[in-house]
Amino acid sequence: MDLFFIRHTSVDVPKGLCYGHSNVPLSKSFEVESQQVLSQLKGVNTDHIYSSPLSRCTDLAGKINASYKTDDRLKELNFGDWEGLKWDDLNNEYGLKWMNDYVNLSCPNGESFQNLMDRFEQFIKEVENKNEYLILVTHSGIIRAAYHYFNNIPIKKLFDVAVLFGSVHTFKL
Repeated sequence: MDLFFIRHTSVDVPKGLCYGHSNVPLSKSFEVESQQVLSQLKGVNTDHIYSSPLSRCTDLAGKINASYKTDDRLKELNFGDWEGLKWDDLNNEYGLKWMNDYVNLSCPNGESFQNLMDRFEQFIKEVENKNEYLILVTHSGIIRAAYHYFNNIPIKKLFDVAVLFGSVHTFKL
């Protein structure tokens, strides 16, 4: 099974803002960026497509194929009480503790990276072997979880993997 993971295009939020589960606007370059994504998918059948339900993903999914399905398990990390805050504002005791162990520690009223990986793995096990290929429009956290799941990249090394806005990442299952 061929899997195409696509990160949503650029967003129009201040740099350093925490916005995991929040719906945020796309940048004015959406049309150009979405065309660049479509050009990377030339020759790929787009009949089987899933998207995070957040608008920054569904807008792009709709450009690829209007018949996409959404799944909450493809959402970015839930930052809970930190949604909408600047990362610099999380320079407190718990924020620093979380940054040193984001894999196991949950954000206040949010989730840990392990929680994200668990829901991602549940999704993959549910869809595997149902189609020859699958397109997923999602977020950097989910794509990094895919690198861990499919390529055995150690969790602590996942943030060394570049996951740019509008990038396409392919995996074989």
